[in-house]
Amino acid sequence: MNNTSEAGFIKIALGVAVLVIAGLAFYYFTSDVGKTRIDSAGKEYGMWTPANIAKNTDGFFAYCEGNIEKLLNNLKAKEIENNEFRIKTTNTKEKAQNAVTNGTQVFEDLKTAYSKAKADDAFPFTVYKPFEKTYSQESALSTIEDIQIQIEGAKKLISLTDSSLKKADANDRVIRTNRTRCEQQKQEIAQARIDIRLTGITDKLNDTFASIQSVLQTVNKEQFIDIWNLPENKNIEDLEKKLGL
Repeated sequence: MNNTSEAGFIKIALGVAVLVIAGLAFYYFTSDVGKTRIDSAGKEYGMWTPANIAKNTDGFFAYCEGNIEKLLNNLKAKEIENNEFRIKTTNTKEKAQNAVTNGTQVFEDLKTAYSKAKADDAFPFTVYKPFEKTYSQESALSTIEDIQIQIEGAKKLISLTDSSLKKADANDRVIRTNRTRCEQQKQEIAQARIDIRLTGITDKLNDTFASIQSVLQTVNKEQFIDIWNLPENKNIEDLEKKLGL
């Protein structure tokens, strides 16, 4: 048995799955097609001047409501993607934590056994956990070094997953904020429908219409972190390959 296999007790699968759902917001802000869609949306909002709204108020409301539903659907897709990422990354972190705990115990046991054998000049010596194995002085030192590399690699994985999970949390905050904005605009539109029947179009309502358009454009332009393509995730994959996990 070679030294790499001897340290195999902490060589567990720490995989991060490939992209399942494409990042919708990332697409909008990193591709020419996405940018064209945003520019187009901005022009469409620009068409709804106070004069045009006055001519077709129902059309304006329907346009805004349709955009709100599209934005809410996009936010839902991003939320699903974020949740899938969090589950997979949290699982990776837990496995890495177990590797550190288990590896540290075996590392200390083997060091203790080695020190005793050296003091007693009793090489080769045998350990019985996590499996029975007889070591020469050279193979024991080499195995201790291999185990230490595995432990440090698992600790690095924990750090990388922590960084990725913080960015997923940032995306969650953006999702919650923008979902609230969309729901508030739905309420604004519902109230505006009532007000326009009571008072007709007033300066106050025109301000409301402008505010609705401004908020929806802000939500449409909101950028998310493309969590699946974070440098941390590339480093995780590279580290897994290096350690043979």
